[in-house]
Amino acid sequence: MVYLLGRKVISIKKLSKDFEEKISQKEIEHFLGIKGSSIRKYVSVDLKSVLKSEGKKYFVPNYNLYKCKEKLEKNG
Repeated sequence: MVYLLGRKVISIKKLSKDFEEKISQKEIEHFLGIKGSSIRKYVSVDLKSVLKSEGKKYFVPNYNLYKCKEKLEKNG
């Protein structure tokens, strides 16, 4: 979740040119070095309430930022 929130910051602040916030499971696997099955489980179970998908790409919608904060505080 922190990685996806970081992508949101990059997108909102326009810290990188031609940057897309949305990311596929394969891209997450590549960038973080985590097995696809672990990512799939985490996205579909643990982050189901905070993520949204469009065309097999995931992102955190702005309206779920408070839910992310609650999850981080709860697991903190």
